[in-house]
Amino acid sequence: TSTGRVFCTGTLVSPQVVLSAGHCLEEAGGDPAVSAFFGNDTTTGGMRVGVRMTLTHPDWNGSLAGGHDVSVSLLTTPQDPALVVPMNKVDLAPFVGASYRVVGFGIHDRTTRELDGKKRVGMMKIDRLGGGVHPDYIEVSDVDADDATAICQGDSGGPGFITVDGVEYLAGVHSYSLQGCFNPSGDARPDLYMDEFIQPFIDQSDLSCRMNGQCVRAGCSQDPDCLPCNADGTCASGCELPDPDCPTSELGEICQADTQCTTGLCVAWTDDPHSRFCSQPCTGDADCPASGMVCRDVLGEGRVCDYEGEPPGALGQACDAATDCSAYLCVEGTCTYTCDVPRNLLCPAGYRCDTLDGDQYVCISEAPPDEGGCCSTSGNPPTSSLLLALLLFLYGVFPRRARKPVCAVDVDVSSA
Repeated sequence: TSTGRVFCTGTLVSPQVVLSAGHCLEEAGGDPAVSAFFGNDTTTGGMRVGVRMTLTHPDWNGSLAGGHDVSVSLLTTPQDPALVVPMNKVDLAPFVGASYRVVGFGIHDRTTRELDGKKRVGMMKIDRLGGGVHPDYIEVSDVDADDATAICQGDSGGPGFITVDGVEYLAGVHSYSLQGCFNPSGDARPDLYMDEFIQPFIDQSDLSCRMNGQCVRAGCSQDPDCLPCNADGTCASGCELPDPDCPTSELGEICQADTQCTTGLCVAWTDDPHSRFCSQPCTGDADCPASGMVCRDVLGEGRVCDYEGEPPGALGQACDAATDCSAYLCVEGTCTYTCDVPRNLLCPAGYRCDTLDGDQYVCISEAPPDEGGCCSTSGNPPTSSLLLALLLFLYGVFPRRARKPVCAVDVDVSSA
């Protein structure tokens, strides 16, 4: 939060989406400074990432007795796909009685009620599916008789893991424990809400799940980059557009990825990163024989061949086919690229985000037509960032406060 308070735990389930508990959003309130923390100790090191949008399950009614205690939060930027935790999609019935690893940043001592912002891990076991609160929960308890490990305040939204063929899968989201942080503890089941809520949100909101030159299978169900003719890591023939995995573009030519260039380097134009072209390291202009290219320093690339003016296929250039354009998008004889105002994918000055066919939104020049007549302007409102907040503590973890007989947010995942 804006005060640095830890209130819930969460799990990165796609490069840009964190899964947590529904009641955690009540803890966040309207604080616009809520962020997600990646690390083991919120007081030292780690990394904080802003939260752009949060959403609870549509059937969450604020009561644990109603079930559906899950929420998703969209980060401002995608994270490393290697950090994504896979979610369980198998039947949990065979796992009743099995070990269940829990993680959280919550209260670690039910007597002193100390909350120190550190991530802790504990081992519990699955007692049953369902229970007295709602049939959608997993009820768990400590594997040891001392009952020292339980869900407690601040652990809410954190993950519970099962192991399948040596791989851990997120099977539960910490939701409640009995008052005072005693067992049984209960976790919401993501598998029950996957198809109707979690996966659709990921696919529609996570930029990594869209065409961006990187095949991401972690969390995304249908990343178009993973199709054979896209950046899936294999060179395919017979593609309508150039396969970015095939090194067919020469120095100075349009590219989407390093693998598409015979030089092994695809760089973005400084004025507009949507325009990319094949380059190579250089020491002087003689190393850049392509017309219009010079040797100079480019931020993030070092000294490489760059265009003095516009590279081929830049926004607004004339085109006859998609392959004439850097973004492989030729609309009414002009190179352009897609845009999405609600998701802050904007057009540069002089262009507006609009649609010509009622479906795809692209950047369209605001310059008046060459001939007389009237031209209409876009009705799109100016963009603004829409941010709610929720401090998500990752690996996936976030915390929260307990309730009565059944404390709605408590996960003491500290070891005994």
